[in-house]
Amino acid sequence: MDNKSIIVVFNSKTHAYNLESILKKEGYTPIIYNAPGYLAESCSMAVKINESAYDFILQQIDLRKLDVFKIYKTCYEKNVKVYKVLKKY
Repeated sequence: MDNKSIIVVFNSKTHAYNLESILKKEGYTPIIYNAPGYLAESCSMAVKINESAYDFILQQIDLRKLDVFKIYKTCYEKNVKVYKVLKKY
């Protein structure tokens, strides 16, 4: 999943759990966890999901006014995992 995944980092833990629930109802398999410090500014939650859910996630963020910090894509450059910012809020 790592090479084709996105990570949605939230400012609100409640909103992270809300998105996780929505994704599960739609048949996705999200992973929710504490966002590491190098991806977030403070203690935050993150949802990791296959990048195929990206458009659906953007719709849900707008529709439900979810408090998101950033969305990252996991990539590999010279066999090193890097996190590219797809969208900043």
